[in-house]
Amino acid sequence: MQIISVTASGGEIRFQLDAPVDAHKIRVSLFPAAVGEEGEICSLTMTVTGESFMLSRRLSGKDGITCRYVVTDASGEVEGKKYVEILSDAPDLPASETCVQSVVWDVEDVPTVLADGVKHAAVFVNLSDLLMMYPEGENTLYYRMDGRDYYVRKAVAEYLDACVRPLTEAGVSVTLVLLNAREWIGRASDRFWETVVHPSDTAAEYARFDTVRESGCAYFRAFVTFLAERYRPFGMAIGCDVNGMADAPLESFAEEYITALRVAYQCVSSLGTRVYAAIDTNFAEKGERGHAGRDLLSALAGFSLIEGELPWGVAVRADTDTDAIDAFLKTAELMHGGERRALLILPADAE
Repeated sequence: MQIISVTASGGEIRFQLDAPVDAHKIRVSLFPAAVGEEGEICSLTMTVTGESFMLSRRLSGKDGITCRYVVTDASGEVEGKKYVEILSDAPDLPASETCVQSVVWDVEDVPTVLADGVKHAAVFVNLSDLLMMYPEGENTLYYRMDGRDYYVRKAVAEYLDACVRPLTEAGVSVTLVLLNAREWIGRASDRFWETVVHPSDTAAEYARFDTVRESGCAYFRAFVTFLAERYRPFGMAIGCDVNGMADAPLESFAEEYITALRVAYQCVSSLGTRVYAAIDTNFAEKGERGHAGRDLLSALAGFSLIEGELPWGVAVRADTDTDAIDAFLKTAELMHGGERRALLILPADAE
């Protein structure tokens, strides 16, 4: 018995098996998306007959597409998919390269970008600038998600409005590069930083998003969803130069990063926003630390194939060997649905 797909339809989550079973007793356990959280949200014991079975999409009290599913039977854990494959109504990711022509580092760059006739621009956004642990009086926007209020720093949201909205109103496509840095526009408080930083990256200048603990994962989900709903960007690059960010073993590093890509895609798929894995210029060989870009991409593709596909693309800088990356993305192991994954090329100074 193996689970070959998990899909959502209406109010149900459907599990497709590789072969029919007869009165087969199973237990389905629901876990948070965060890969380090061992406490299950809820579970259900049931008897299955046929080639599929279904659960309520709200079994856990939250939308089931955000959960990780572990199915067990008398012989142990059942192999196969663990996440819902989200089928988006948005246009497919483009197979050809998409080139970002300019980076908006400051609101003062916007008039120049517009005057130059730029068609696609990038804007960097930092989680700890935008979100807060506690409200700050009139400098607070309240954003409700999953039954919880999140506190958005109003001044930063308005600053981003001034960077992004004139571009989109002029027909410029915008990709947001999402960062998790303690210090960017401002500096995160100790307590908030401890909540949103990856536990292994507390001293890093640019940290990974915390997809190990559900508390950090929830803030990341709120960060992505707020931005996607407010700006409807063309794309979101999750992090910057991520393969060079840590010396963690490749498998665990990739598992945590694919979770960030998956959570982001769950948030934006209905809005047509693309999600990109952001690798550095060390594509074929690793740099001083971290992993070679091609090794990370291979590991991400493996997790996608085994646990649940999603159409993530790849973001690189123009000074990377883009021909080598293009050829690599055309190999069978990197394909998504028989098509090459999208390639987003950022300006060489986008770091």
